[in-house]
Amino acid sequence: MKSVKLIPYLRTHGEYAIRALDEDGNDVLQESSVYVPPADKLRKRVNRRILCDETINGLYYSTQQVSCDRRNNAQAYYCNALTADIGEDDDPTVIDRPGTCRSDEICVDGVTVLPYTDTFAFCASIESLVKVVTLLNSNRPTGRRMPVQYWGPKPAENTVEAVFTGNTPTTRAQLMNITMEAQISQVNARTRNPYTTVAREECLDCSSVSINQIPEKTNRWLVNALFGPGTGSSTMYVALA
Repeated sequence: MKSVKLIPYLRTHGEYAIRALDEDGNDVLQESSVYVPPADKLRKRVNRRILCDETINGLYYSTQQVSCDRRNNAQAYYCNALTADIGEDDDPTVIDRPGTCRSDEICVDGVTVLPYTDTFAFCASIESLVKVVTLLNSNRPTGRRMPVQYWGPKPAENTVEAVFTGNTPTTRAQLMNITMEAQISQVNARTRNPYTTVAREECLDCSSVSINQIPEKTNRWLVNALFGPGTGSSTMYVALA
């Protein structure tokens, strides 16, 4: 019988798994849950592309760039529009239009959704996202940073984005660093890990990370999230496209 090496403190939820340790390696994961949408809702994925096209004083402004603004919450975004309907010697005029997705949506800007080929932002219905909730042990030592790891299966398509919040989409997650890795089932010769990383993205002092072109043979994705001291609970929304 083939032996299986168990990873300490790993909580599994179907194809998803979570591990949370403090800086001394102690298990600090008190509770965890994973919500995976039914197939019909999962296929909806990203619902509304964010646009800020507008006509002002007879001039038409077309959307040029949109990005999520997660300094406060996971629903806010910035939208820039530009007009070229001016004299030949004048520079194009740009307007900024901040906005917010609906209460049952979060902003997603790390995935490309067909038929679009650019990386505009979208308001994604929460019911179409994988939702991973973690509650860390309140009795842990104070002042400790908390590394939390999340594993998930390869998406049907080739892009995945993880967006972190606090308890709700309108509360900010206290994250110091996050990385996402696409991995294949191949023993790493150096570390002897049964998985080898084939793509990696990292973000400092932010609350989302994505890989837009996951290699074809990828078996799973892994997110490492480093939470700051005082973090009690968090939610990770996963957008697949």
